[in-house]
Amino acid sequence: MQCPGHPARDVIGYCSVCGDLGCEDCVQEFEGQLYCQTHAKPFREAIEKKQKHDAQLARPERQRLVVRTNDGETFFGVCFALNVKNEHFHLDLVDKRGQPQGKTRRVLFRDLKAVYYVKSFDGNFDHSIVYREPHSMGPAIVVEFSDGEVLRGYMFNNYREDQPRFYVIPEDEKSNNISVLVERAAVKGVYDPKDYREQKHNLLEKYLEEHCVEGMGKEECTADFYFHQHDYQRAVKHYRAQIRESGDMPRLTKKMHSAQYNIGINHIKAHHYERALEYMEAILATDPDNAKANQKAVKLRSAIERRRKHKLEHSRRD
Repeated sequence: MQCPGHPARDVIGYCSVCGDLGCEDCVQEFEGQLYCQTHAKPFREAIEKKQKHDAQLARPERQRLVVRTNDGETFFGVCFALNVKNEHFHLDLVDKRGQPQGKTRRVLFRDLKAVYYVKSFDGNFDHSIVYREPHSMGPAIVVEFSDGEVLRGYMFNNYREDQPRFYVIPEDEKSNNISVLVERAAVKGVYDPKDYREQKHNLLEKYLEEHCVEGMGKEECTADFYFHQHDYQRAVKHYRAQIRESGDMPRLTKKMHSAQYNIGINHIKAHHYERALEYMEAILATDPDNAKANQKAVKLRSAIERRRKHKLEHSRRD
């Protein structure tokens, strides 16, 4: 049978709404059904709208933002006009899946700790995509925030103390963060990596001299130092070393669990739920009755399952 609109072509089917026959140029398939050009229009527009939204979120790092305030609040959103020389910017709010919330928030720089340009809001990004331009990385730098967080990375350009805010490219390319706009007022110090290591070494030596008492091994005291510095990874390393040397004592195990718990909490804040669950389960492996770790583990398993179902539903729609 020949197509009414294109006599030289064969009919491949008919519109599931109006029944009009057509060739491959006259009818389109959506979700397993054929539609004429008129009735296919809503489907095309929906796809174009989604592609436009996805394209906006896939644009360079100054699009997908996680904003953290000095008060500990966190907001997710998209901004297309962030000027670091202004006093504020407007954030179009989204949820952790990137879905628009229909709200815009005016954000004052003076209230912020930092703005994180991220690969994905929930930390579940596509590892095959190259998000960085290596040539944009400047001198190495260590930023120590007033709340104890340490950011290691590279400047876009030379650091100046009179800058109210500045960009840092994180050292870890595998992290969810592409770059970070740091608010200078929220920073305790900015260091050259070598100077930072020397400073921490001197602080450690002083801490060991003042806090190592009888009955404490050097590894335990070193671990305590890193714990108070919020460097929980190093604290766990040294607590384990002390346990290997002295045996598994309740005091050491409790301290190590506290460090592991804090590492897990940091992973939760970064939306790395699988990694966070690993730390909670490590605690529960030796302390099954740990109430805090149990509570977090239950919530994390639920969040991971919801994320898995969401990905499955999304892949089916695609």
